[in-house]
Amino acid sequence: MRIKKFVRHGMMISTICLFLFPFVYPVNAQNFTASVSINVEKLYSDKRQDLSGLDRSIKNYIESNRWSNGKIPFKIDVIVQIIIERIQPSFEDVYSARLYMVSTAAGFTKVDKEWQFPYRLNQPLIFGSNPFNGFTGLIDYYLYIIIGEFLDRAAYLGGEDSYKTALNIARIGQADRYNHWWDKREDFVQQYLRNSHKKFREMMFIYNTARYLQTQKNSTALKSAADSTFSLLKQVSDITEDQEFLADFFKIEYANLASIFAKDTVQYNMLIKLDPDHSEFYKNFIKKN
Repeated sequence: MRIKKFVRHGMMISTICLFLFPFVYPVNAQNFTASVSINVEKLYSDKRQDLSGLDRSIKNYIESNRWSNGKIPFKIDVIVQIIIERIQPSFEDVYSARLYMVSTAAGFTKVDKEWQFPYRLNQPLIFGSNPFNGFTGLIDYYLYIIIGEFLDRAAYLGGEDSYKTALNIARIGQADRYNHWWDKREDFVQQYLRNSHKKFREMMFIYNTARYLQTQKNSTALKSAADSTFSLLKQVSDITEDQEFLADFFKIEYANLASIFAKDTVQYNMLIKLDPDHSEFYKNFIKKN
């Protein structure tokens, strides 16, 4: 009943995104706007030259492909930073790298320190390449998780298909010649799909609904959404497997949480207990407001 109630408020993705996500932009087809940087300082000069222009190729790869089959009529921001650690020369050069992937719109930040991939000079980056490509494969994997997190915020369990696509990529990666760490990546995306995580995903959807209602100055509906958000937040705080998700949520959303719950003394005091890392901010916020 809770979900149906908030869906009836008209939380259409095309409306809610405009108000809640400052880093999404209306588009006709593609889904991402990308900022890409590559650090090759640890490589010899000739190998640095081989990777010249790869940042532009990755940017074009991310921005020119259609990732969500029309489910998102907006571009999502994504920041990609790649640090090349070393190279193993052979008949095909094999690189070891760290990947940083950030999306403000999806509230997603991830560091992957175990990336291994073959790459040759001027290698084309092909979307949905077959056979599996360990270079584009990891980029795809995280982009689908970002889409999943974005859609979870906009619709109840909206990211399910995107998480399953990322899961399939992780399983295919384990059969690749350069399959290092893909089993761990399967474990990571499985965390999004486990049944016990649905409560967190429900909380995220209703929380973002509350944020939307706050922009509309609908105090009655906002109070209802805030109450439901807080009820779910307390339930999520008791789920051991969700503690890392919850910590990231508080880290990103603490200022918005303070604003939403400030008018309910009981909820606000409980918020301070649930998120002690930001207790000083909460106490100062309530004094000023």
